Amino acid sequence: MQIIASYFNGTSSNILYYSQENHAEQKVIDMSESHGYKLNHISCHKEAIYKINNQNATVLIIEINKKLDYKNFVLQAKNENNNLIIIPVIKESEPQHFIQSAKLDVPNVYLYPLDIYELAKKLDSYNKFKNFSAALHGLKTLNREKLEMEQQEFYKISFHFMKSKEEMLLNHICKQLKENELVKNTLYNNEKLVNIELFSLLTSELLEYFTCLFNINISERREYLDQFGKRLLNNYFSNTPEEEILRPMIHVILREFKILYNHEVWIEELCEKLEFFFEIELKYVGTLLKRLIPQRVNEKTSSIIENTIHILMSSSADTLGNFANNSETKSILMGRMISQYESSCPKLERTIKSIKSAGTPIVDLIHFLKKQSKLFTSFKNEINASCTTDDFEFMLDFVFRNGIKVKYPSLNVDINNQMNRTLIFALNEYIIINSIYPVIENAIDARASNIIILLTNDADSIYIDISNDGDEIESKISNFLFDNNFSYKKDSIHHGLGLNITKNWLESISCKIQYMEYARNFRITIPHKHIST
Repeated sequence: MQIIASYFNGTSSNILYYSQENHAEQKVIDMSESHGYKLNHISCHKEAIYKINNQNATVLIIEINKKLDYKNFVLQAKNENNNLIIIPVIKESEPQHFIQSAKLDVPNVYLYPLDIYELAKKLDSYNKFKNFSAALHGLKTLNREKLEMEQQEFYKISFHFMKSKEEMLLNHICKQLKENELVKNTLYNNEKLVNIELFSLLTSELLEYFTCLFNINISERREYLDQFGKRLLNNYFSNTPEEEILRPMIHVILREFKILYNHEVWIEELCEKLEFFFEIELKYVGTLLKRLIPQRVNEKTSSIIENTIHILMSSSADTLGNFANNSETKSILMGRMISQYESSCPKLERTIKSIKSAGTPIVDLIHFLKKQSKLFTSFKNEINASCTTDDFEFMLDFVFRNGIKVKYPSLNVDINNQMNRTLIFALNEYIIINSIYPVIENAIDARASNIIILLTNDADSIYIDISNDGDEIESKISNFLFDNNFSYKKDSIHHGLGLNITKNWLESISCKIQYMEYARNFRITIPHKHIST
């Protein structure tokens, strides 16, 4: 009964023995003690239905007698638990119960008196897959802590049996992965793996995963799975690599292994244990990534906003500093000129002109402060219903030409405004600016030294085209640029989130972003419903 216990929560009380015969309870106790199986005796129809429903019984052994409404009992039991294994024990003198069992879809019928030892061996193979699948499905609802407990229990019960077949299994896996291009043939529908030619790298990764299955203890295995899951996430452009990569590979490997050793008596048991083992691992990796991905998205979102605000503030401080320096320089020059020419009336006119010109920085400063105040007032996550072309240009120039220059002195950003100057339109400046930043950031990572932001419009839309002279984006990855967790920069820092966040932000305000491969630029489109003239 050990396998039953391992598959069904490890409690032998889940096996019910229903009998109304005299001394039945003592008989069940004797059978349990003789063979080490603790069966739970019940003698009442209602008690049986209650325990099936409330104690998650998985096996029901029924000694049929004339008092029992066998058909009704079976139908009720199945209604309470459709995955219940029902074992009827029938007297040879009552063959009608064989026919009735067949009609009720109860295939395993035993003659009275029951040999509990033989039944235990039969139960290992009887209808296990159906119930085993239910046990597998139960794993999906477990949190990380309970999953680790399930893993610990499974290791205690089944690990040594699996390890006894280690050499055969690993020889099969290595041969399949190395000789038959198994990864490529199994995952041929995965466009990213195909386009970016990652099969060789993934094959090496999977070889390591499988070959260390039985070489380390459970704590070391968990540490390995944590690192393995992160590598799958970082290197193979999938939010659910445990489902898109690992599951189909495991399915094919176990299927072929089962075919190869189908003549062995242990193959069914081993494959089911391996399936349960791998299901735990898939769930373990999945729970890790489900925590990790939102955490990374939140961190990246905060990083984008913080960087944008930082650039905004840096631009403001830098511009005000320039105005102050300009005014101070003018004042020093005027002082020198007045000292130089105070006794020379003919040159007084030049001094007066210089004094007048000293007012220009102040006028420019006042103009700048008005523009900046307007931008700061409207720079929040809501629609500015009266944005002008000049306001829009000032905003982009202020943040991305001057602000980026403060953070990246060697980078040149030009704003080319070809929009209709009389246009007044509605705009969520906060989202637009934050959405442009990841595009600029990608250009910097691509070693760009010059970035051009071109502003145009037609009767339907405003277009922001962002181009740069950095490394070219290869055509084979252009379709994946906005996918979550896709990055063509393979390191531990970049996780492929910025452009996906940009896409989601823009779509939230009915705008869109696309990569124009023919022009090598990113285009943000603000639809006409935001525009009024």
